[in-house]
Amino acid sequence: MGFLKKQRASFFILAFAAVIALAGLIVFAISSGVESYEMTGSGAVIFAQVVILILLVAGTYFGSKFGNKAWVSALLFIALVLSCLSFAFALVNRVSLAASLFTYDWSNTIGWKAFTTGMASMVIFLVVAILITVAGFMKLGKKED
Repeated sequence: MGFLKKQRASFFILAFAAVIALAGLIVFAISSGVESYEMTGSGAVIFAQVVILILLVAGTYFGSKFGNKAWVSALLFIALVLSCLSFAFALVNRVSLAASLFTYDWSNTIGWKAFTTGMASMVIFLVVAILITVAGFMKLGKKED
């Protein structure tokens, strides 16, 4: 418990971002696996999400241990870029589905499942990016006594 009391707000924000990124990975995998609506090249996004998780855990740990070092910020920046790229990839893959659902195919329940889970994953990717950005403007490291 003493370890958590010494941490700054940035530690908790980054830890929360890692948990949310894991949820985004799961939701994206569900969206990509919907029958007849698989996302092309979704393995790259799943790989990027795993890398984001690793970078966030490393950035959270090393940020609390070493503070505001340039290489810690670089880890978080790479995680931010990968999260934004994951968002863009999911968006590109679901644009045509959204166009068909909102025009002529509105009763397609499988399409709606793929669309809503895709949108949920996009929102999660953006929330992760926002949390990383907010934590990036905060001081990293342990609280001083």
